[in-house]
Amino acid sequence: MRPKRPTSWDVARLAGVSRATVSVVLNERHDIRVPEETRSRVREAADRLGYFQNAAARSLVTGRAGRIGVLTYNPMLLRTNVDDMFHAEVMTALFGALADHGYDALVHMVDPHDEAQVLERVRRSGAEGLVVVGLGYTAEFARKLQLNHFPVVYAFRYPPGPEFWHIDVDNHAAGATSVEHLVANGHREIAYVQVEDVQYAYDRRAGAIAAAERHGIALQTVYIPDLECRRDDPTLGTFLAEMPVTAVATDNEFTAYRVIERFAETGLRVPDDRSVIGVNSTPRCETYTPRLTAVRVPIADMMTESVQMLSEFHGVRPDFVRQRKLPVTVDERESVRPRVR
Repeated sequence: MRPKRPTSWDVARLAGVSRATVSVVLNERHDIRVPEETRSRVREAADRLGYFQNAAARSLVTGRAGRIGVLTYNPMLLRTNVDDMFHAEVMTALFGALADHGYDALVHMVDPHDEAQVLERVRRSGAEGLVVVGLGYTAEFARKLQLNHFPVVYAFRYPPGPEFWHIDVDNHAAGATSVEHLVANGHREIAYVQVEDVQYAYDRRAGAIAAAERHGIALQTVYIPDLECRRDDPTLGTFLAEMPVTAVATDNEFTAYRVIERFAETGLRVPDDRSVIGVNSTPRCETYTPRLTAVRVPIADMMTESVQMLSEFHGVRPDFVRQRKLPVTVDERESVRPRVR
């Protein structure tokens, strides 16, 4: 049975105030005097019940409707300009998909660790749904949204449980596709270099290992979490160069680029001496020397699917699981060359 959806009457009853006061507080009406203690009590009651304002009702007060919230991180805090470019491509695709469906985007760049603040900002926004891009939240936070049947889609980050809506690339397939492409080019002595200590990177490595095993190949796996910090460490380049392989697959585009740099320091040329393939075929891959062959993450398709999921979710009983993984392809450029035996 579908649980009862909390209403403003429930909030008013729990907070010990009138429904009109609830409306004033949650609509951020500061032209009407309400003691701060009362405002806090109303917000606490709404938080406890998991109450979110109905977007259509709020539009009668604010004159605004058709908004989708976007929770994401501050791109200024990213570690690399490669990450920054990926984030920009994702957000551009998402904004375009929202516009195509007639929605405006309400972007929240937040501290993902302050879930109480995030919950409050989402509640005040009056958005009709939410796309969470690249951030992970606890199951408790996600269920507070779900209590009110608030449509939420998690993109590019694993959701806190199997019951939550989620869209991502098939990361296992991404790793497998990298190795399959190298094998198709005649390579059998292959290494896999991982830098990221996150679930998607481990899934890509697992896919790479599985693909290698299908071809009877013992994949050499290397985990270098401090690859960026060791840019000036000559021993790292020597270590990579001395691996008895003809090709290297990596967990992402950034790792691939750094591996190519380390090879160059030791006199190895890509693709003449080693072939290298990455994941995330961003426009920057065209600027590398050589141009980087990479597995393409279908960003535009993922963002379109995210918004479509919200459109299907809104106004419909969301008591079914909806999780999707999109397939990958390879953008062939210059960093992989057929092995000459």
